[in-house]
Amino acid sequence: MGWGPLHQTALVAGGWRSGIQPLLHLALLHLGAGGLNPVGIMTTPHNPTLDIILELLTEIGQPLDAKFNPATASLREIGLDSLSVLELLMLIDERTGVEISTEQVENGTTLLSLTALIDQQAAG
Repeated sequence: MGWGPLHQTALVAGGWRSGIQPLLHLALLHLGAGGLNPVGIMTTPHNPTLDIILELLTEIGQPLDAKFNPATASLREIGLDSLSVLELLMLIDERTGVEISTEQVENGTTLLSLTALIDQQAAG
């Protein structure tokens, strides 16, 4: 399968490498079913908290590499040390008004579980 204009557009927009994924990604963008965060990772409008976390990671100089899956990658796996985690939690508090303590975030905490924790605390 050659790289046509649609594949090239999807590759630039989302960082996909091959197969049907570029077309699906482009279709989702075109239909408004999703969006790109600043680091080019596909997110859905149903998880704005994850979008915020990904933006904050970029702000602290730790943008999420496209090879990591937010559902399975722990904060440590994506390269955050304890100081970076503290900085991220402070920015989350500033941006969302939700205070997450370092005790609530363990070594195995994933981006998705952090998102759930923020959403749970925000709901009261």
